[in-house]
Amino acid sequence: MKQISVLILMLCCYNLMAIEVKKLRTEYLKNPMGIEAEAPRLSWEVRAERNGVAQSAYEIRCAESVKKLKHRKALLWSTGKVLSNKTTLLEYGGEALASGQRVYWQVRVWDEKGKASKWSEPAFFEMGLLKKEDWKAGWIHANSPSFKAEAINASPYFRKEFSTNKKVVRARAYVSAQGLYELYLNGEKVGNDRLTPGWTSYENRIQYQVYDVTSMIGQGENVVASVLGNGWYREFRNQNMKKPLTFILQMDVNYSDGSSELIVTDDTWKSALGAIEYTSIYNGEQYNATKELKNWNRVGAVSSVWTNALVVDVATQLVATENETMQVMNRIQPVEIKETESGSYIIDFGQNLVGVMEIQLNGKGHKGEVVTLHHAEVLEPNGKLYRKALRRAQQTDNYTIAGEETEKYTPRFTFHGFRYAEVIGYPGKLQKENITALAIHSNLEETGQFECSEPLINQLVHNAVWGQKGNFVDVPTDCPQRDERLGWTADTQVFTPAGCFNMQSAAFYMKWMKDLALDQNRDGSVPRYIPAISHGGGQAGWSDAAVIVPWYLYHFYGDTTVLREQYDSMKRHIEFMKNRAGKNLLIQKGKQYGDWLSFKSENNDHYMGAFTDKYFIATAYFSYSSALVAKIAHILGEQADEKYYTELAAKVRKAFQNEYMTANGRLMSNTQTAYCMGIEFDLVPEALKPQVAKYLANDVNKMKHITTGFLGTPMISFILSEYGYYDEAYMLLMRKKYPGWLYPVTKGATTIWERWDGIRPDGSFQRAGMNSFNHYAYGAIVNWLYQVVAGIRIDERNAGFSEVVIEPHVGGGLTWAKASYNSIRGTIKSAWKMENDHFELNVEVPVNTKGVIRIVAEETDTITKNGESLKRAQMKYISTASFKGYEINVASGKYSFVRK
Repeated sequence: MKQISVLILMLCCYNLMAIEVKKLRTEYLKNPMGIEAEAPRLSWEVRAERNGVAQSAYEIRCAESVKKLKHRKALLWSTGKVLSNKTTLLEYGGEALASGQRVYWQVRVWDEKGKASKWSEPAFFEMGLLKKEDWKAGWIHANSPSFKAEAINASPYFRKEFSTNKKVVRARAYVSAQGLYELYLNGEKVGNDRLTPGWTSYENRIQYQVYDVTSMIGQGENVVASVLGNGWYREFRNQNMKKPLTFILQMDVNYSDGSSELIVTDDTWKSALGAIEYTSIYNGEQYNATKELKNWNRVGAVSSVWTNALVVDVATQLVATENETMQVMNRIQPVEIKETESGSYIIDFGQNLVGVMEIQLNGKGHKGEVVTLHHAEVLEPNGKLYRKALRRAQQTDNYTIAGEETEKYTPRFTFHGFRYAEVIGYPGKLQKENITALAIHSNLEETGQFECSEPLINQLVHNAVWGQKGNFVDVPTDCPQRDERLGWTADTQVFTPAGCFNMQSAAFYMKWMKDLALDQNRDGSVPRYIPAISHGGGQAGWSDAAVIVPWYLYHFYGDTTVLREQYDSMKRHIEFMKNRAGKNLLIQKGKQYGDWLSFKSENNDHYMGAFTDKYFIATAYFSYSSALVAKIAHILGEQADEKYYTELAAKVRKAFQNEYMTANGRLMSNTQTAYCMGIEFDLVPEALKPQVAKYLANDVNKMKHITTGFLGTPMISFILSEYGYYDEAYMLLMRKKYPGWLYPVTKGATTIWERWDGIRPDGSFQRAGMNSFNHYAYGAIVNWLYQVVAGIRIDERNAGFSEVVIEPHVGGGLTWAKASYNSIRGTIKSAWKMENDHFELNVEVPVNTKGVIRIVAEETDTITKNGESLKRAQMKYISTASFKGYEINVASGKYSFVRK
């Protein structure tokens, strides 16, 4: 018995001392298929239970199979033992990779004491089709006479029969479309993705997806089939409405005898029209189940309705999918169903979401009847759906019943923004189990969690996360419901830090940034929305996404590749602004949006509103972005550019000061946004910044609320905090009346609103022309919650959290707050609680990362770490406007601090 106890103790000690390698990623993705990078970048996390662990060396090995990983002579590449603490974005350095090649890889590491970990579990990545000539398939479109006669919005169906008598050992499908597609093999849908191939700058590139279909192909007869919908390709390019939807597939099948076969789209494929009569991103889908094509995706289809497809030339480049695909991420049941006097049903799902509804019914005796599904975000006071804010978007699906005893319908090629729905024409009594909301968005890992003692703030964070979900449908959009749904650049740039805290967003944003560069106008101006559906652009705060978004990605992920890839785009943007400004370096012409939706009182004739001069803002961004490009040039080693942009930013700053600032730091636009930009953009001299911050705080105290719009809102809480005005910052956060972040929460919001008062205090609605109830821009406050309330700071000097600064600030009556963030290096945690004058802070610093803990305190206070009092020599006392307290350096691990 004693021996067993000793053994258990030894095992526990071993587990405590052991280090593990987890979460292997390639180009930020888990086991991706379709990589086109010549040298894919590999990342991992090191985990341990004990404190003070640091990686001192690593070894990576790669092979074509898991079995070969164990045989050194069979390896594609081995680094050997490399003395380095690097764990992120290491380039594959083996022999050149071929199209379709799969590479398995493992990592082991050594800790600071020289002890090696076990090899990690294997991960893999698989290359896409790397050369244009690797594509043997042609683009096809439907050749049905009825297709030409009927509405062009009808969905074409395609099928191809093939047979094999050999055992399949490997099969890959490379697939794309002009439009949207769903792929089937022998009646089963291939993959879990929705709305593929996604939305890109279609004139320049279209993504393709790669699927492992090995297990889906049987011996004997097989059928590969697809159906297409209009999607973004037609909806947002009017000139494409007259073009056919096209489809491309290349299926590479390898057999056990060593032979292989290519099945490609060509003129032997069959096409027809079927049940999907109409598809629209904005308007919905019309599905006529009485027109379903029997066995259309299986063996045994009726041949008389199918005609040979046509092969067409498509010039757009095919590129592999670089980011997470869209999938059904949540299935939500109704919380309430009410039957109306007219016999329709009003459904409340309890959450504003983006997706579609899945409905089940008994259609026996109801053949040809139509069930209509309307969608809306909120209800009118009379209990009806409020649909005016949708503008021209219909958000309506129609299902024509086939007459079968059991029928199920899920729209394929549309999505809606809704919490509420109305079902008209349902046969029988609609029960909760008959209908489900499917939330669809890009499958990003949720990396952040924030919670505090105020339930309204917790709901606010929830709303920001769900706003991000609903607007991260392959592209960061402004809203998901009305006839807009565009990748507005300002909304994206102000929300990026919050978005990166909430979710692992690197691949998502990097894909979008590539489209920004491709769609950039010849004069260097950046369109208002990306992908661009029209020309024009150059608006300050919007176009600056070209610089600001990559800059934030560098902060979070330490990735210089995104800076390098977007560098030319950044420079072109700065030159556009320089040319627009002219010799005096002041931008005083061109269309500008300014501080969009800033506060304007409807009840105070003496208050002119928080209007910040638009050209003030334009010149401010000119200076700021120029300074950022100078910093980026320094990181990239572009010394001449660094000098040029540093000098340009200084000249613009001087011109700004001469034009818009008094000798005492008063700015021409006497608004909260103006003073925020003056400090945040380094436009006012350092000596005047405290005075400018005081002007800002005075205005906040005078108004008792926020007056900023889209551009100023992400800055204001940070500027107040930076200069010690924490009470004012918390006052803005905790305000429950309009305007304020918590006001929509008190009105039942489950996502962030476009306007502070989308629903006014009297219950009426803001003007319908611009009143989205799912618009994440104001959700940027989440960034401040993580960085200031919880204290998990981002720092350009320690990009990618190579060093973690945790500096929480108590206020607003909160008694506790906690946050965790799964950074690219591992999990960072901060949790504090305050009881009377007793402050306790628990933190976690990832392995291989240094921590700097800052605790607000008086110099006479006592600080304990893990129960032991710290000596003054173990701490450093700091006194600035934003922080007065002790700074304590720690290694990786978990620590508990108490201030007494």
